[in-house]
Amino acid sequence: MLDQEIKIEIPDAQEKVWKSCCIELDPEFTQFFIKYAILIGLMVFSAVELSRATECTDRNMFQSLLTLMIGIALPNPKLK
Repeated sequence: MLDQEIKIEIPDAQEKVWKSCCIELDPEFTQFFIKYAILIGLMVFSAVELSRATECTDRNMFQSLLTLMIGIALPNPKLK
């Protein structure tokens, strides 16, 4: 039988940083912020289009989109 050592390196949580030329970002917060910025943008767009729509068929699509975005945002707004 072969006797070999297996080393597993666990990365340190403090080293988990995205670095750019002049800034350092926490990846979890950045992903959280971008996801909710897109959700809020879609919710605002849907609300504006709902107020501008004149026919019921136009309203159905934006109402469904708005309801979907609210359903995604409300149950789990968490930052790990």
